[in-house]
Amino acid sequence: MVTQNNIMAVVKQGVRIPVVTQAQLGGPSTTTYIDAFLRLTVTPQITVENTIFLNVDVENTTPDFSHEVGDNPTLITQQATTQVLVTDGGTVVIGGVIQTNNSVSIKQTPVLGSIPWLGNLFKEKLVSSTNQELIFFITPRVIET
Repeated sequence: MVTQNNIMAVVKQGVRIPVVTQAQLGGPSTTTYIDAFLRLTVTPQITVENTIFLNVDVENTTPDFSHEVGDNPTLITQQATTQVLVTDGGTVVIGGVIQTNNSVSIKQTPVLGSIPWLGNLFKEKLVSSTNQELIFFITPRVIET
């Protein structure tokens, strides 16, 4: 991304999720959209020593379909905001946006898995956990014009 001194630059990628709201008294339902996205915002300031002061904001918003409210997913938001001084061409590493996803699924043999008490012998419970960490490497450069 390219920006100018003291001008905010934004990179945003995501999806729009439809949210259906049921009307009162049998009226028509309405659909609105919420954004689930990853956004990086950087505002550089070039100092008199030709170093670069960066205001950095990272926001990650993801839908959580395991916790729905009225058939609509809730949103999980993670955010990291920092200010850093870096030399021209130096690299800044920003991390700390961590997400853990846990899931449980049950597989069973048809019919036999549904029998009370005995059905547990024909079921398999799978528990999984995944961790994700977003790490950004930012290398600002001063471009003389």
